[in-house]
Amino acid sequence: MLSRLAGNTVWMARYQERAESLARLTAVTQHLSLLPEYAGAAEAPWIDALAVLGGVAAFTTRHGEVTPAAVLDHLLLDRDNPSSLYSCFRGARDNARTARHLLSEAYWDALNFTWLTAQALDQDELAMRGVDDVAQWAMQRCYLVRGAAEDLLRDEVPHALMVGQAMERGDHVARLLAVFLRGELADPEIAVVPGTPTYRRWEALLAATALDESYRRAYSAAIDPEKALRLILTHPTSPRSLVVNMRRLSDGLDGLFGLARLPQSTRDALDRVTEHLADANDGALLTGHLGTYLMTLTQLTDAVGEQVLAALLHSPAPPATSSMSQTQTQQST
Repeated sequence: MLSRLAGNTVWMARYQERAESLARLTAVTQHLSLLPEYAGAAEAPWIDALAVLGGVAAFTTRHGEVTPAAVLDHLLLDRDNPSSLYSCFRGARDNARTARHLLSEAYWDALNFTWLTAQALDQDELAMRGVDDVAQWAMQRCYLVRGAAEDLLRDEVPHALMVGQAMERGDHVARLLAVFLRGELADPEIAVVPGTPTYRRWEALLAATALDESYRRAYSAAIDPEKALRLILTHPTSPRSLVVNMRRLSDGLDGLFGLARLPQSTRDALDRVTEHLADANDGALLTGHLGTYLMTLTQLTDAVGEQVLAALLHSPAPPATSSMSQTQTQQST
């Protein structure tokens, strides 16, 4: 596969995964903002949502004061925000168009129809349907597109899709953890009791990582922080755990580049994340140093993203950038 096509296909998958993660985060944030602990401070969860996406500064520069309505518009509808839901669907479709001949009819139709439908989203539509309905619609469209990938030829394209999805999922999960697990949630001395604000925050984290149902199936009990972190970080069979996505990213890169052609710097960046995750043994995280651990994790996943993009472009890695910055500099061809 040509470098340009590989890059476009990877970004197509990244934008789709980002749209799904954004829709889920928006629904979770909307729910959090209605809880009693945020009475009189409904903007606080929305600030966190912007922080997860790396866009607090960009939002305040453009819009000033943070309000739920303004953030919703920014995250879902804003044509000028490169990481809005609208822009993610547009970015996925634009990158897919350059690799149209590599995609099946079903895959292209699913993705293109999603984009055509997304163009009808505006403030009136959002007000009529509600946040939850729009978020569910977006996630369902992403599921449909992902399902259509099953009929693609087993060549480089599925590997490129795997790389894009795993990159975006790993980056998003690391940022969710860094934002959600701070303050008292990073304190091992704070009891996590059902019905308390701390417990509801852990519930929101599992929902935002799409692991709330998986947790109930795996543990069938009230949320235990150590078990929740294991499910998110190192669970060997959870498709959304970081360790599984780093393995999928490595497999996808090997399928794209071959074992001999993948740059050593890229493999080293992956190895550093894997080694960091190996330190996350049960009981090893909730020791008062969780914030530092998660900050390092975010830096390591950032480095992986930079190295993978550099490898796709056959150029040296760019300076350290956030996920938001990477989006702003990505150009579909």
